[in-house]
Amino acid sequence: MTCPTTSSFEINSPGAYSSACDRSTIKPAGMQTPRRRKFYAWNFVKEKDEVVDTLGEKVKKGETILFSEVLEQIPSDEVLSELFPDPYQGKSSITHFGLEVLKLRLQGFKQVQIAEMLRTTKSRVSYWSQTTINGLYRTRPDNVEIDIPALRRLLNLEWTTEGRYTRLSELLRDMPSDEELKQLDRERGNLDSQTTRHRVTQKDLYILRQRLDGRSYDSICAELGWSRVQVRRNMQATRKRLIRDLRIELDVPRLFKPYKPGQLQLQPSICASTYCEMIRIPGEHIIAYRKAHGESVAQFASGCGVSVSSIRKIEKGISEPSILLIWKIAKYMKVKMNDLYRKIP
Repeated sequence: MTCPTTSSFEINSPGAYSSACDRSTIKPAGMQTPRRRKFYAWNFVKEKDEVVDTLGEKVKKGETILFSEVLEQIPSDEVLSELFPDPYQGKSSITHFGLEVLKLRLQGFKQVQIAEMLRTTKSRVSYWSQTTINGLYRTRPDNVEIDIPALRRLLNLEWTTEGRYTRLSELLRDMPSDEELKQLDRERGNLDSQTTRHRVTQKDLYILRQRLDGRSYDSICAELGWSRVQVRRNMQATRKRLIRDLRIELDVPRLFKPYKPGQLQLQPSICASTYCEMIRIPGEHIIAYRKAHGESVAQFASGCGVSVSSIRKIEKGISEPSILLIWKIAKYMKVKMNDLYRKIP
């Protein structure tokens, strides 16, 4: 299944979203009369209930739900628990607050900015962002379609590059501005990271265009005030960004070796039931070992050199243990690491 490059959920400029704290369209209280405040509040609750009822009907009928529709009007935790059930943990990891954080993240806001808008800490924003992504990866039902390119990249789902500017020759022909290239970067599913990520700029395309027209390195260096090494490094970095970020086909042999990007699939995705069953197997081995040796959770954790909460989470299948944690457990139990992922007969 391929994903369209555009959707009703816009991932444009951060200014497109005012604030996640302002969850309604109600005007400030000081600018309203009591009757008007009551009217705005009643109207907002009515619209929100209509959206919740629509999602509830689609869930019952098994109809396809676009994830952009869920982010437009984020429902309550009760509706989300029905939409994203988690039979292994009992409590859904997809919450209203987590989707608010994810929505702002997809719109290009950084974690520090989101923390200020939601009046919380950066660590809590980071936690809920990762928890929501992991929850979508594990518990997303088949009738929920991820139609946002950036989110599909985060979830390691397949998507194809469509629309404008799919070849290098088209970019060198039109020479789009920096703002157009920035918008194209977002359409290809890239997000603004915490650190400054260098995008392809019009200046980078200008250097390629000059080389294509036959200009020498010396003349380009004299115009830009660069050395030959800087120009060559810039061209190689531009080639890497065109392939990695913009998914551009290199069809200009005079500049680069021809390259055609295939369908992007970062990692093979597995179904939620298989994943949840896999992370529960080490916990079953730990429980069987403790019962056989008469050890408590605290004694076992002390022998492994890890915290008690880590062992309890593994036994309950709440979180996937790291390689280092599996190594410590396997060393204490005197078994191989692979044996901890084999089902107990």
